[in-house]
Formats: sequence, C-alpha cells, structure tokens
Amino acid sequence: MYLPYPTLKNLSASINFLTDYFRKLLTVKMTEVQVFQKLNQELFLELLDTSFKSVTQKLEPSASFSLYKTICSKSGIEFSDLEPKLQNLLKIFRDGVKKNKPLVQLKDELLNLGMADNQVDMFSKQWEKVYSSLVHTTSDTIAINPLLDMEWKFGVSSASSQLNTVGNVFLQIKLEVDQGNGKTKTVCFELQLSEFYSFLHEMERARASLDYLS
Repeated sequence: MYLPYPTLKNLSASINFLTDYFRKLLTVKMTEVQVFQKLNQELFLELLDTSFKSVTQKLEPSASFSLYKTICSKSGIEFSDLEPKLQNLLKIFRDGVKKNKPLVQLKDELLNLGMADNQVDMFSKQWEKVYSSLVHTTSDTIAINPLLDMEWKFGVSSASSQLNTVGNVFLQIKLEVDQGNGKTKTVCFELQLSEFYSFLHEMERARASLDYLS
C-alpha cells in the first residue's frame, strides 16, 4: 500500500494547524504567568495579607481558602488558575523565613512567578513590616515528635459495671515516637469505635489542610 505524496494544500493546512495550536498554547502559558497582574492594588494587598496570615497560622486553612476565593471572584479570576501560583507563593514565603533569604532573592523569585514590578515593590514594603512576626511565629512553632511505628488491635468489651457497654468494640493503639538524641517513647491509648472514626475524620481534615498549604 502506497501513501500519496502530500499536496501543497495539505501541507499548508498542516502548517496552519500547528501554528494555531502553538499560538493557543503560548497564550495559555502567558495567562498562567500573568495571573497576579490581573489583580488591582487593593486586591493584591489583600492577597499578600491573607498569605502572610496563612504562613503565620493566624488564619485557619478554611478561612484562608474562603478569602482567596473572594479575591478571585472580585477580580474575575478562576481560582483554578490562581491556585498553582498561590502554592508557589506560599512556598517562597516559608522558604524566605526558614532560610533567611535576602529580599533581593525573593524579589527575583516573585518576578519569575509572574508578578509585575510594582507588585514586587508592594511585596517588599509589606515583607519588611511582617518579617519579624513571621520569624517569631516560626521559632515558636511546637516541635512534633516523628512517628516511628504504630500497632493497633480491635477488641470487644465482655464485662463491665455498665450493662450497656458490654459488647462494645474498642481499639487499642500503641505508638512509638522519636524524642530526639536517639531516645524513643511508647504511647498507648484506647478508643471506642465511634471515637476512632472521629479521630480518622480529623486526621483527614488535617491532611487536606496540609496538602492545601504545602
């Protein structure tokens, strides 16, 4: 089976298709990069304020999410367009505090993120105002002991002074945590089945919040 040679008409159509495709692709990429520039000065300052409060944990994740959605609604931006840039913005803020990055480096990172020059200047002024608070909050963060191992087993209560508790399902959990300096600690506790499901629900909420802020 032989394929016919491409005609000039077919070749021209292919070139037009590819040109149009890459033009649209470039337009999408430029829109993603310039999403911050769609915010006016007032909304951009609101965005910075909300982001700083998120980093210092002065706002619950649900409250931050609601404020970000409101900012998008006022500016006509789809939250799905802003969210990826927002995650990068929060990461820049956290790294700036943890690694004590100079302001010049942060400004370069924000320009690469798609902010306009005047927006970076606004950030610089706000950063100088809140930096000490950001550092203080980070230094006061409670250290969490890493979890090394966990064991659990289910049981059914067979005897109790309260008749209505006989036959209840419970869960015994044993945790081994790292206390640092080569020391570990064993923590044991018991949960009723309803308490266990409530515990799982809270863990899922916490994970969702961390995924959103990280």
